[in-house]
Amino acid sequence: MTKGDVAHSSFIDQTVYNKLKDKEKIMVDAIDGNLLVPEYPDDYLQEVKKIVLGKYK
Repeated sequence: MTKGDVAHSSFIDQTVYNKLKDKEKIMVDAIDGNLLVPEYPDDYLQEVKKIVLGKYK
């Protein structure tokens, strides 16, 4: 959706989309029988700040 809709695309939209794709992969791996473990980096609050401030890559 974010690639074709220029009027509604933004940095945060793409960031949220990327995070949802990461979550989708984790869920598919869990369903397929792979080990499901939480993947929170030690500095997850810093990651959240970067997302909010538009500095997340």
